[in-house]
Formats: sequence, C-alpha cells, structure tokens
Amino acid sequence: MSGFSEWNQLEYAKEWVLLEENMGEQLSIDESMHAKDLFTFLSNKEGHGKKSTLIAAVRGTKASEVAVILMKIGLWVKI
Repeated sequence: MSGFSEWNQLEYAKEWVLLEENMGEQLSIDESMHAKDLFTFLSNKEGHGKKSTLIAAVRGTKASEVAVILMKIGLWVKI
C-alpha cells in the first residue's frame, strides 16, 4: 500500500539511504546511534529538523566509507 516494496533504494537501505531531493545550500553532518548502530546523518539546515530535512543516512562513521556514499549525491543532483 505504501509502495515500500517497489522503493528504488530497498536493496541497500539497511546500509545507506540518499534523499537527494532534500538537498539545500546549508548542510550539517552528525553522528548518532540508532538501534545499537552508529550512523552518519547529512541534513539540510533549512528543514529545521522537519519533513524533508534528511539528505543521507549512512551506517557507520568511518570518513572514508561515508564519503564514498555521499559522493553518490553528485550523480543524482544537478548542482
């Protein structure tokens, strides 16, 4: 009913999610624990924590691994 089973990020969503449509000019990056795992979150500051604020959630905090995922944003977003 929600369309989740057809979601284009379903196969890798346990490791990372990119919501490039939420991209903005001012971003923030933070680490947080969720369900006993550390995640790195990239968010749009203009969203003020409300709907459409999250740009990326990546399992882990190792900069080299997180950077690989965040670099994918440029493939989908026209800057």
